[in-house]
Amino acid sequence: MMELITERRSEYMAASSLYLDGEEAPPYPARAPPPQPPLVSKFHIYTDPAEFADVDKIAISVAQEDQKTFTDLVRQLVGRCASDVEKARTIFRWITVKNLNNIHFD
Repeated sequence: MMELITERRSEYMAASSLYLDGEEAPPYPARAPPPQPPLVSKFHIYTDPAEFADVDKIAISVAQEDQKTFTDLVRQLVGRCASDVEKARTIFRWITVKNLNNIHFD
């Protein structure tokens, strides 16, 4: 499976001209890394859920609209997020607000 992912990623990167300065991207790992405990606890990442008030508002407003494509949805959700934690929170919040039974993409 990892070989297929690597092959498809290389094809996509080459077709989309996403290589920088003619150099190839770093190789994709042949195997998934083994599971391990996190290096930091949740408390070290954030201390108060109120820190996510702004990204929660983004997720709620995006959930009230219909997007034409999945790409549009992702861009609207995470385009203004500053960290991976904010991206994860925004996607999580969108899922909890949106009625996923009525969603259709072109």
